Amino acid sequence: MTATDKKSARVNEIVRTLSGTVALGLKRLLRDARLLYTRPLHWRTKEWSLFMIIILAISFIYFIDNEVRTDIAGWHNGLLDAIFGFGHWYGGGKPTMYILLAMYGLGLIAGAVRLRNTGALIAESYILAGMLTISIKSLFGRWRPYTGHGSFNFVPFTTGPNDHLSFPSGHVTVAFALSSVMAGMFDNWIWKASWYGAAAITAFSRVYHDQHWLSDDMLSAIIGTSVGIWLLHHTATLARDGLQTKKETIGLKSLK
Repeated sequence: MTATDKKSARVNEIVRTLSGTVALGLKRLLRDARLLYTRPLHWRTKEWSLFMIIILAISFIYFIDNEVRTDIAGWHNGLLDAIFGFGHWYGGGKPTMYILLAMYGLGLIAGAVRLRNTGALIAESYILAGMLTISIKSLFGRWRPYTGHGSFNFVPFTTGPNDHLSFPSGHVTVAFALSSVMAGMFDNWIWKASWYGAAAITAFSRVYHDQHWLSDDMLSAIIGTSVGIWLLHHTATLARDGLQTKKETIGLKSLK
């Protein structure tokens, strides 16, 4: 077989793999969405207790949102503008797409199942956490800080405009969903701290830029992290139990 023939065969293999994994990915997304969104129906005392602790913590932050906003308004300077500018960018969706495509593309070209499936998990966490965040935004309809309506005003059951879609933050959800998946690749505290640190900068940036209240960010961080970690453990559990195909196996070192 000539070099040209080998190259053509490799391209054909990639095309076949891509078409097959798109269908597999959609099937897995629907399966995981059903399992994730119905988990509260199977919670026990431990899970409900944790949920109530989270609600109480967010409620406490809710009552100091105005005070926090006033304090942070006095922080502005050139250095923090640059740092929190990165945070705004990191939660904007583009980094998620760049990393997703890089992981999936390299995995596809090199035949590396681990990289390809990490890219798939990034996509899943983005979609599943994002759908949950959008639903809660519309349910509560909280006014953003810059509008001047205060932290206690809501327009429930709304789809817009963006001025009263503050709770929770889409940027922060995206940042923590990405970081939680990437942090799970290696069992190394520096690696993990770097990814979660980037997400934390995004969370502070949304308050710094007067786009969100601190309680918005707190819920968003919990959503993004919970979805990302659940997907990692759920996928690893299926792999250990032999309930996934080889194509779906993630092979994360920290979960072996």
